[in-house]
Amino acid sequence: MVRSNHIGNLHPVIQEAYTYWNRKRGDRPMPSRDDIDPIDIPGIIPHIILIDVEHDPMDFRFRLIGTYVDRHVSGSYTGKRHRDIPQKGPGSGIWKAMEQVVRTGEPHVDYLGYYGPVPEVRGVEEAILPLGKDGRIMMLMNVLVFIASRNPMVDLTARYRPDWPIGSAEAEQFRISIND
Repeated sequence: MVRSNHIGNLHPVIQEAYTYWNRKRGDRPMPSRDDIDPIDIPGIIPHIILIDVEHDPMDFRFRLIGTYVDRHVSGSYTGKRHRDIPQKGPGSGIWKAMEQVVRTGEPHVDYLGYYGPVPEVRGVEEAILPLGKDGRIMMLMNVLVFIASRNPMVDLTARYRPDWPIGSAEAEQFRISIND
């Protein structure tokens, strides 16, 4: 769980995402995917990975990958299941973290090592925020910031963060994907 007294220690993009998620959930355990509107969070959208949760058997399927994240990963993951991708299947760190969120219903924030095509990246700060209805988690909204050093406040956000307007194709794809 992300404790409110630790929010200030998170990267500003992660703080903004968690604050938005928390506001949208209100007095419920978590917001639904219908509660999330990309118009509300234009600075976060490029940092988001939307992941469908499959319950039986447990798996996670990439639904949408923001442009900022896409620039930092090798290959195209959209539509693929975690169990079919090396280093992302059962037993991997990311699998365990997402499984914990599904099991507890509580957000998870972590600092992970980075294995990808951008040599200056040293790590990733990631928030995993559950989305669901009636207590059942149907989707995870993962928010990532790629860190250029071991100091989580030195990041590549300014360098890679696109400046796209509200109503852009990316915002529209997010809206379609989240409301699918």
